[in-house]
Amino acid sequence: MHFSTPPGQTIYGFDRDSQGVYLRRRFTFSRDFHHARQLPNAAAWLVNPDIYDPAHRNGILSFVYLMLTAPVIGQRLASDAIRRAATGGTVQRDRARHLLNMLSDLPRTLAFIASFGSRRFLVRRRVPGFFVHSKANVYPLHYFCEQIPDPDSRVTLSNETDALGMRRLDIRLRYSDKDIDTVLRAHRYWNDYLQQNDCGFLEYMSEDLESSILAQIEDGYHQLGTTRMSDDPGSGVVDSNCRVHGMNNLYVASSSVFVTSGQANSTFTIIAFALRLADHLQQQHHAKGSQAP
Repeated sequence: MHFSTPPGQTIYGFDRDSQGVYLRRRFTFSRDFHHARQLPNAAAWLVNPDIYDPAHRNGILSFVYLMLTAPVIGQRLASDAIRRAATGGTVQRDRARHLLNMLSDLPRTLAFIASFGSRRFLVRRRVPGFFVHSKANVYPLHYFCEQIPDPDSRVTLSNETDALGMRRLDIRLRYSDKDIDTVLRAHRYWNDYLQQNDCGFLEYMSEDLESSILAQIEDGYHQLGTTRMSDDPGSGVVDSNCRVHGMNNLYVASSSVFVTSGQANSTFTIIAFALRLADHLQQQHHAKGSQAP
């Protein structure tokens, strides 16, 4: 995303609310916009360049890469899945060039270590991540888009077993042309908005956009589905109160009941569903109690 506005005015990092909670600014669409264009849910936000590529010539990014790939320290800083995604997998990059980046950008790197370290490890409400300023006012854009439900996407038990003799899952996740269309249209709308308001434009990193989308479409750490909510047992597993169809006392409090993936992290909605289910169970309990002789 190229901004034509003054670089110092670009808000590229986290914001905080009145209670000190960190917030990530996102590019989204209004409810009416989604419905008018029949556009599945989509959101995007500014991110850092790939930290594993020393060509960024940024001491801060190189320092983070070296820390995340350190054998012991890296495991304490982030989960394995997040570390693999951030560092480009298990392939070791040119560590000498990363060290050179740090040395050539030493004052800024040392200032970052002190500032981020204190906000990450020495306070109660820890900063969830970091962003680096772009002097060129150009930022990579990361996006999440809702996946269209597909009956061919299934999770079944395979004949393969693990070390404990338990059958492994056979996960068959399918993507459709509609999923790709969601991504393409969302970016087209964002680009139109930037240009119409004379504040920037999008530059695509590939000429073959569909292949590029398919190559990165498995991104995400909040898997869901397998017990989707439905009014009818033929199209889902639980009813509107999260009770398994055909069962009197079996309920599911999980993101597995979600009908679609949406675009946002699922934790907040899981909590909301769990509280709603707790209220429902309490009402059921009181109703049975009042009917007792």
